[in-house]
Amino acid sequence: MPLCRCWCLESAAKTAALVRASASVTDHTLIYLHSPVNCGMNIQYREATPRDIPELARIRATEWQSEEYWVRRISGYLNCELHPQEALLPRIIYVATDADKTVAFIAGHLSRRLQCEGELQWINVMLHYRGRGIAESLLKQLANWFIERHAFRICVNGSGPFYLKHDAKELNKHWMIWDDIRQLVNSD
Repeated sequence: MPLCRCWCLESAAKTAALVRASASVTDHTLIYLHSPVNCGMNIQYREATPRDIPELARIRATEWQSEEYWVRRISGYLNCELHPQEALLPRIIYVATDADKTVAFIAGHLSRRLQCEGELQWINVMLHYRGRGIAESLLKQLANWFIERHAFRICVNGSGPFYLKHDAKELNKHWMIWDDIRQLVNSD
């Protein structure tokens, strides 16, 4: 079976939390897992940089608003110039790429909104890459980022089967919550 799926990890500690691999790894190791769903793709996960913003805006604009709107929003978010309600400054954006093409991303930050410790800001996967585990991989990577910052109660302004499948609970009509995001990472 070809090598099909990988996670670009910043540390061996994240590796242990994201995947239960028996091999030892070192910092900045790419870990490849066999996955029939992703065969033919080489999905890599990494932290976003300012150079990624136009591609992230393009992905967001496929569902709402214009690319120009999202360039301003994502740039302001990444540069800590735009702040969601009750957001704290620590924030992160991770991207998923396939052969150097950005196909998905997730963003989150520490927060005090709704008595939470963190908030999932955005998660988007290009339409023809959905259903391949990319969103789940990004969610787990963001979960580990929250855990490293001792933020366990995480909210998201959204609803639907994806969040329910990953153990979020309805908080109200518009919001869902993970009372302890560590359960998401430990559920594998």
